[in-house]
Amino acid sequence: MRIVFLGTPQFSAKILDAIYKSKNEVVCVISQPDRVNGRNNKIEFSPVKKYALENNIPLYQFESISNEGEDIIKALKPDLMITAAYGQLLKQNILDICPIFNVHTSLLPKLRGASPVQTALINGDKETGVTIMKTELKMDAGDIILQEKINIERNINSEELLLELADISSQLILKAIDSYENGTIKYIKQDEKEVTFCKYIEKSMGKIEFTETCDVIYNKTRGMNPNPGTFFFFKGQRIKILKCSIISTNNKNNSAVVVYADKINGFVISCADGLIKLDLIKPEGKNEMSGIQFINGKRIEVGTSIN
Repeated sequence: MRIVFLGTPQFSAKILDAIYKSKNEVVCVISQPDRVNGRNNKIEFSPVKKYALENNIPLYQFESISNEGEDIIKALKPDLMITAAYGQLLKQNILDICPIFNVHTSLLPKLRGASPVQTALINGDKETGVTIMKTELKMDAGDIILQEKINIERNINSEELLLELADISSQLILKAIDSYENGTIKYIKQDEKEVTFCKYIEKSMGKIEFTETCDVIYNKTRGMNPNPGTFFFFKGQRIKILKCSIISTNNKNNSAVVVYADKINGFVISCADGLIKLDLIKPEGKNEMSGIQFINGKRIEVGTSIN
């Protein structure tokens, strides 16, 4: 099968690798335009672009694929297009070129939208999965081709879960391509009554309020790490939480105060229904460190208010 692949991040690159190493022919790769890294002000190539360059696969980067890419894609005469975290919505002129299969990291119709993995963790969901669907104009609303469900481990973060789902996605997309080629493919309509959506995750959403419950804080932290991350302010300093743990769900203290700050117990803060230990943090302008390293040499009094 002649495949046009559209994707951008590392998740997409793993799926591209599986397709490229299969019997199918990747006739071109389309990735988002290069962006400037905010940390060092340098242009960075996406993982998908790097993969295409390393393997001499024709590469295109469109500011708007619908405005710039139609004629180029048509000339390649693809049998299928595969999208996986590409980052642009496709208009009807692109949808009309050939069938398009999309890799979506949720059990559709649940969690349509841009952040299904992060949202599943933030919600405290116990399971998620991968859906291969046929793309249509309405976002994530196309017919389901294949699905696979997995349980979500309690201590996994969004990056780790996405890598797990990338492995599953790589297997499922090859099955979907094969079923299309041999004519055994089946399409299942989504139940619109079961639809839920997820929002685009913004940095401001990572602010932790220790007046919330342990589960809310813990799930938000693992769902938003490593990016964009959760954070709080302590004595005017912005501190990013990289990893935390629930050590008690029986809080007799006021919420949002320091309960422990010593080498034995670590850096522990009370919340609405329990105690949260800050295992790994990154103070603004400094390297990541353990909670114990942070409090070492500091005079942090028990009862100090947070936020």
